[in-house]
Amino acid sequence: MFVVLGLGIPVQPEWFNRRVCGSARPAAQSGQEALDTGAQMIFEVGKKMASDDVKSFEVAFECDATGVGSMRCEMDVRLMVPEVIEWEMASDEYGFHGGDGTAPLPIAYFIAGLTSCLMTQMRAFSKRLRVDIADPKISCRCEWVATQKGREPYESAPKSITMDISFDTESPLEDQLRLIEAAKKGCFIEAMLTPQNVIAHRLKTPDGWVAC
Repeated sequence: MFVVLGLGIPVQPEWFNRRVCGSARPAAQSGQEALDTGAQMIFEVGKKMASDDVKSFEVAFECDATGVGSMRCEMDVRLMVPEVIEWEMASDEYGFHGGDGTAPLPIAYFIAGLTSCLMTQMRAFSKRLRVDIADPKISCRCEWVATQKGREPYESAPKSITMDISFDTESPLEDQLRLIEAAKKGCFIEAMLTPQNVIAHRLKTPDGWVAC
């Protein structure tokens, strides 16, 4: 009997051989053979545990908004988890909504955040997945439709979101699509929007656009 390091669990050699190595090697071995076999088993288990290790972490933001002027909104935006970082931001409306146009529209922040979030994850994961990219570009278009009855307040609804992606790379198309899929899953803003809303992604290739 021996103990798997890091777990502190005693294990019978016959069970360990069958479950980990896929074969039932004889438990009776010479001293050096037993040491070599045990070391190799522990190495393989450690490697498998490292590759299959599941970790999670949390991200949290807060925003306090104050209405000033005609339609201007001044905001204190804070990243709270995993660390605290603060920004002062502002939005405004144009004349149609009675604003003065002193700051970007609220929706401008939305589309900027969505686009830059995917860009960030794509660039970060390209290193992790070993898919070298250069000159990455994303063109995002968001559409809504608003319906108004008489003088009642209108109701808005999402219509479509499309994102066209391009970059220079020597990696095969399969790896490029794998990178984009990872970036989509890692983008916190996309995760908040889907699956309620479909976001259509396309990758620009020498042979044309490819849905991804």
